[in-house]
Amino acid sequence: MKSDFSLIRTPSALGEGPDLANVAPRWGIRAADAACSQPLRAGGAHPVQAGRSGHLPELMDGRTRTAPRPSPGPVVPALVTAYIAVLGQDGNVIEVNDAWSRFLRQRALGASIQPVNTLRTAEPRASYVGGSYFDLCVQLCGEGEAVARAIVEGCRDVTDGRLDEFLLEHSLESPEATRWFIVRAVRLPGPGLASLVVSHEDVTPLRSIAEAAARDEKRFSALSEVAAALKGAGSLEVKFDRVAAALHAVASFDWLAIAVLEGHDRATVLEFEGSGGVTTVTRTAGAPLDECMWGLAVNRQSPIRASAPSPEALAAQFPQAGRLITRARLRSFAAAPLLMGGHISGALCVASRDAPGYSHSETETLGTAAALIAGAVAETRRTRAVFELAEAKDLELRLEAGNRELQAEREERTLFLSSVSHELKSPLTAIVAFADIMGRNRERTLSDKQAEQVRTIQRSAVRLNLMVTDLLNLTRIDAGNLSLRKVGFDACALVDEAAHAISPTLSRKKQKLVVHKAPAQISVVADRDRIGQVLTNLLDNASKYSEERKEIRLDASAEGEWLHLTIEDDGVGIPEAALQHIFRPFYRVDNEATRSVPGTGLGLAIVKRLAEMHGGSVEIESEQGRGTRVRVSLPVAVRG
Repeated sequence: MKSDFSLIRTPSALGEGPDLANVAPRWGIRAADAACSQPLRAGGAHPVQAGRSGHLPELMDGRTRTAPRPSPGPVVPALVTAYIAVLGQDGNVIEVNDAWSRFLRQRALGASIQPVNTLRTAEPRASYVGGSYFDLCVQLCGEGEAVARAIVEGCRDVTDGRLDEFLLEHSLESPEATRWFIVRAVRLPGPGLASLVVSHEDVTPLRSIAEAAARDEKRFSALSEVAAALKGAGSLEVKFDRVAAALHAVASFDWLAIAVLEGHDRATVLEFEGSGGVTTVTRTAGAPLDECMWGLAVNRQSPIRASAPSPEALAAQFPQAGRLITRARLRSFAAAPLLMGGHISGALCVASRDAPGYSHSETETLGTAAALIAGAVAETRRTRAVFELAEAKDLELRLEAGNRELQAEREERTLFLSSVSHELKSPLTAIVAFADIMGRNRERTLSDKQAEQVRTIQRSAVRLNLMVTDLLNLTRIDAGNLSLRKVGFDACALVDEAAHAISPTLSRKKQKLVVHKAPAQISVVADRDRIGQVLTNLLDNASKYSEERKEIRLDASAEGEWLHLTIEDDGVGIPEAALQHIFRPFYRVDNEATRSVPGTGLGLAIVKRLAEMHGGSVEIESEQGRGTRVRVSLPVAVRG
C-alpha cells in the first residue's frame, strides 16, 4: 500500500513523560487501560504535530487536544484507547499494558512467545514481551510497509537521541470501518534497560467527532448560503439558481428540481444539472404532480429517499417517475416538501446516478433547505398579492374616474342630441305639412316635374323625421327618460300589423314576406308600441339589406314564459368582424354592398335597448353574402 504521510520531527527537550498509568511504576508510565476488538490492517498515515510539553498536545484536523489526566469524580468513558509498550535499547519489548496484551491475544500474536507477568497483574498472559517491536510493527501493519518503516525509523531516531519525541498518525482499515491511530515514541531518562516508551492511541472516536463537526459546519454553511440566496430582490428563478449551487456543496447531485405548486395537481418546475457545475436545464409550467419524484414528497407531506442498483430497478419502485429516472439514468434520489405553517407550496428534489443514495443527514439538510425555500415562496406570494391588490385598487380608482368622465360626457351628449332633436322636430313638422299640401296640387299649378320634386321633398322630410325620432328615442332611453306603458295584447295580432305596415316597402322591391305564427294567440303584457317599433325596425333592415325579389321570414312563437320573434333574410349579411359592433349607436358596416343603403345606424341599437328594457335579449347570426337572422326573446309578462 502506498503511504501518504510525512514526519514532523521536533528536537525538543524531554518533558516529564506521557500520561500512561498502566505500565510498571518503575518506568514512571501511566496509560488508559482499554482494548481494541477490531481486526485491522494498515492504511494511510500522516504526521501530527509534536508538542514540547510532557503531556504531548496534538493537532487533530487542525484542532489542538491535550490528553486528559485522572481527576476525582465520576468515571467518564475514555475516548482514546492506548496500547503501550516499553522498549529496550535493542528494540525488544520489555513491558506492556493490559490493552496491549488483550489486543495481541485477540490477534493471535505472541503465541510463540514465553508468557510473562505484566506489572499490573500477577497472572501471566501472551503479550509479545521479549519480542522485537520492529518485527511486530511489520506484522501488524501488513500491507502498510511504508507505515511500519516510518515507525521503525522514528523510534530509532528517538533511541539514538536524534529526536526526543516522535509522532505519526496513520489509518488501519477493516471490513467494518477505518480506524485511526497516533503512534508516540518518547525516550526514558536515566540509565537502565528501558530506553523508549511507544504508545499506539486509537483516536478513531475523536476523529469521528471532528469529522461530524466538520460535516455539521459544512451543512450549516450551505444552509446559511441557501438562506442568503433567498433574501433580497430578484425573482424566485434567480434565487433558485443560487440555492442549487449552495446545495451542491452539501448534497452532491446530478439532477435537482424545485417545484412550486399551481393549484392541487400542477406545478412550475425548475430543473438543474449538477454534473460539471450547476446549470439550469429547463423550466416547465403546468407540470403534472404525479409524474416525478418530487410529487411523492408532496403527496406524503414528508421527506423521502430511495436508491437502487440500476435506473431500471429504481423506475420499477416508482413507476410514476420512471420516464425521468430512465432518461437521466438516476439510481438514487431524496425529496422534501416545501412545508411552512402546515401548508405545502411545492417540493425540493435531488437525484444522483450513484447507487449508494443519500444519507439521513443529507435528507435532513434537504428538508431544512426546503423549509427555507417554502418561506421564500410564501413571502414572494405575499409580496405579489400586496402589489396586485395595490394595482387593482389603483385600477379601480382610475376606472371610477374614467367612468365619471364618461358619464359626464354621455350626459352632455344626451343633452345635446335631445336639444338638436327638438330643434329639428319643429321645422321638419312644418316642412312635412307644407310638402303634403303642395303635393295635393289642387289648383293644378304644378307641372309634372315640380310635382315629382315635391314628392322628393316629402320622402326626404319623412326620412329625416324618422331619423330625428330615432335619435330622440335613443337619447331618452340612455337618459332613462323613456318609460314603458304596459298593456295586455295578442303578439300574433301585432305581428300581422307589422307585416301589413311593411308591405308597401316590400312591394317596391318585389320582396316577399313569409309569416309563421302560432295558431292560437300569444298573450303578452308589455309596451305594445315599443314591441311594434322593434318589429318595424328589424323588418325594415331586412328589406333594405336584401336584393329585389328576395324572401324575408317572420316567425312568432312561445316557449314557456318567453315570446320569440325571429326575422330572417337572404340579404348581403354582416362580416364576422363587425358582429361585435353591430349594436353600437351610429355604427354601420362599410362595404360596397351597404354603402348605397340609406340609414343612421340607430335601428339595431334601439332594438337592443328596448328588448333589454322589457327584460329580454337580442341574438344575431349572420354570414356575409348569405343573410342574417335576428331573434328577439321577451318575457310574456313584463314586471315593473
